Amino acid sequence: MTRFPMRGGEPLTAPRDPAREVQVVGPYNSGTNLMFKYQRRLFDTDSRIHKIFAKHSLPPDYRWGGKGCIWSPGAPVPLAKIRKVTLFLCMVRRPYFWLLSTCRRSYKISFLDGGKQFSDRIRSRIRFQDLTYESLMELWNVYYRAYEQHLEPHRTIYVRLEDLVGVPQAVLLDLHDHLVPNLEISMEELIEEISNTPAKKHGGECIHGEQAKREYSAEKVRERISPEDLAFINDRLDPRLMEKFRYPFEP
Repeated sequence: MTRFPMRGGEPLTAPRDPAREVQVVGPYNSGTNLMFKYQRRLFDTDSRIHKIFAKHSLPPDYRWGGKGCIWSPGAPVPLAKIRKVTLFLCMVRRPYFWLLSTCRRSYKISFLDGGKQFSDRIRSRIRFQDLTYESLMELWNVYYRAYEQHLEPHRTIYVRLEDLVGVPQAVLLDLHDHLVPNLEISMEELIEEISNTPAKKHGGECIHGEQAKREYSAEKVRERISPEDLAFINDRLDPRLMEKFRYPFEP
């Protein structure tokens, strides 16, 4: 058991300028719950799932996160005060899998043009946070453009859900450069525990463990999305963002 996390055979040390606050953010179905479960136990940071604002907020329209959120409804969000001490962990999910999940469990995203099938829903206008978008693909683009504009000027790390599922130790070791570690926790034991437990149960139990690792493959995309739907999706995803997050277009 590695009680003190190691990188390259050397024990990790506390960062010189650690973040005092941390906020996991991301669209619905992007892995925010999984990231939060790791972050709150591995690091010695005061953690609440909606600490700065509601985690699914789409900047600059930040939403109050309920009890424990550091600002009150109706008051300006205090980003100017917290930007030097907060680490924003922005979750990203390959859009094909995000679309499949969100068409199945849309939470507070409304489909305005009807239809229950995947093909119908990716072609539907949607409503989210009081605004209308032409499609879910547009919303995926808008989310990450908003993070670039409003969160990247502060301390921000993007975490791909596929990496957190496939190589969690590598992802979590990178966070040691920004957060003070909880040295009472074994990273290996925690990964074993969390990776084999559903990250959430609201909206239906999510996949986990080895099944989750198998889920994120190109074969799964082609099994579940028709060529016609893939072409429709690809035409509406931002190529710059796909390249930024190292996501290939599925032909």
